[in-house]
Amino acid sequence: MAMGDHHTETTDAGNTPPKEVQIVPAAPVTGEIKTIPTSVSPEGTPVYPNTTQLPRIRTYAADLSEEIRKKGATLSTIVGAERERSARELSLDHRADEQKETERKRAPWLVIGALMLVGIGVIAVIAAYIFIPREEVIITDSSFIFANKELEVRPDERIAFAEILGRERFASNLSLGEIQHLTTGTTSAAEILALFNAPESLQREARDIMLGLHAFDRNQPFIIIEVAQFDRAYGAMLSWEPNMARSLGSFFRPLNGDKAGTTTIFSDVVVKNIDARRSQSAWPIMYAFPRRDLLIITTNESTIAEILSRLIARPLPAAQENESI
Repeated sequence: MAMGDHHTETTDAGNTPPKEVQIVPAAPVTGEIKTIPTSVSPEGTPVYPNTTQLPRIRTYAADLSEEIRKKGATLSTIVGAERERSARELSLDHRADEQKETERKRAPWLVIGALMLVGIGVIAVIAAYIFIPREEVIITDSSFIFANKELEVRPDERIAFAEILGRERFASNLSLGEIQHLTTGTTSAAEILALFNAPESLQREARDIMLGLHAFDRNQPFIIIEVAQFDRAYGAMLSWEPNMARSLGSFFRPLNGDKAGTTTIFSDVVVKNIDARRSQSAWPIMYAFPRRDLLIITTNESTIAEILSRLIARPLPAAQENESI
């Protein structure tokens, strides 16, 4: 059925005749359609919505006009500000170029200065190695261990040998831990022990001897003796114990000890897993046999430990090692 035609509406109630409904088409809109503004600008002009739904295109002229309107500036002031900005950028670029040029010119001098410092350091090390005196480690044929220093001490019949050694003990200038070997020239081990009034049985067993000082809590004396037979040497030491302080005299005398010596009584101790004997009197004396062919006599455990460490650092000759097994 076409629009505008008559439409007959039927009902279900009885035989009531249908009513005719006339459809009238809408009249066309004539005249101008006005858009209602959404807000009012600060200047009092109405602001209309963007009915086209398209984004506004920003132009330099529009941005310039907006900036002039916001800041109350003029075209001349904006152009002047732009020129000042360009001038600042050029000045910064110029400064950066000058700084790069300065660094480029300075780089060779920095390299030269670094090389000069390295050269001075090398020269200083070489000069120190050449001109600064160094203490050489001395190893003599008659010594059992290596020594840091060596001093020859000759026996004098007019002075007790222990007194001579005692003077050298308190006069020697040693650094902590150093060992000084006191040599006696061609004097034999038996002759040196005789000067100490050691038992004749010990003198007969002595093959070689070393006298020395160990820098620990002042200079500490020590005697190292190579013996031929352990049992006889050990028995000789037991017989010497009561008179050892008087025999060793000033060489072993403590700082405030009696010059005449005293009777010493010994007891068993263990030092570095080695059986030793130590005096219980005001005269500290200690002796031990680290090997069956070697006897150490000193005043303290630290000196024995130092001698043992140096004995390990200097291996025995093959023949002597076989004899000590």
